[in-house]
Amino acid sequence: MQKIKKQSLPKQIAEYIQQKILNNEYKIGDKLPTEPQLTQLFSVSRNTIREAIQSLNNAGIVETKQGDGTYVIAREPFQVALFKIMDATTHKNILEVRELLEKHIIVSAIKNATAKDLVEIKKCLELRTKQTNTIHEATKADLNFHIAIAKATHNDIIINIYQYVSQYFNEVIYNTLKDNEEKQNDIDVIHEQLYQAICDKNTDKALECVHTLLTI
Repeated sequence: MQKIKKQSLPKQIAEYIQQKILNNEYKIGDKLPTEPQLTQLFSVSRNTIREAIQSLNNAGIVETKQGDGTYVIAREPFQVALFKIMDATTHKNILEVRELLEKHIIVSAIKNATAKDLVEIKKCLELRTKQTNTIHEATKADLNFHIAIAKATHNDIIINIYQYVSQYFNEVIYNTLKDNEEKQNDIDVIHEQLYQAICDKNTDKALECVHTLLTI
C-alpha cells in the first residue's frame, strides 16, 4: 500500500489562505494579515509563514510589496493564467471574447433568471442610471449591471470567467461612454430595453440590444 504523504506546514497554511480567498473572506485588493499576525494565528515560526506566502506569490495569487504588505491579486491559478493570456492578446480579440460571452450570457440568463435575479438586475440598472457623476463611476455601474445578468445564468463557470475577464472590458466600456457622451440617453434606453427583454424572455430583442451596445 502506498503511503499518503503529509503536507508540509507552509503548504497547509498557503491552502488555508487560498481557501479564504476563494470564499471571498479575502477579496482581490485586500491586504493579508501581517507576518506577526499570521505567525500568532497559526502558532508557527516566521520562516514557515514566509514560505507559505512565497508559494502564493509564486502562484500569482498574492503580491508582496516591500515595506507595505501582501495583497490579494487573484483568486486562483486559473485566473492568473487567464490574466496572462488576456494581457498578451489584442484589443480585437478582447472585443470578440466579449461579444461571444455577452450573447451567450443573455440567452442563458433569459432561460434561467429567477424573480430574485430580475430584482437584482433592476437594482443594478437603476444604480447605473444614477451613477453619472464621472465616467469612471458610470463604467463601474455599467459593468455591475452586466455582471448581474451573468449571475442570472446560474452557471458558476460562466459567472467566474465573466467576472475574471470583465476588468478587460472595463476599458472598452469606459471608452464607449467617453466617446459617446452625447448619446448617453440613447445608451440608457438600450439598457432599459435589454432589461425588459430579459423580463419578457424575448431573446431576439435582447440579442438586438446587445448587438447595438457592442457596436456603438
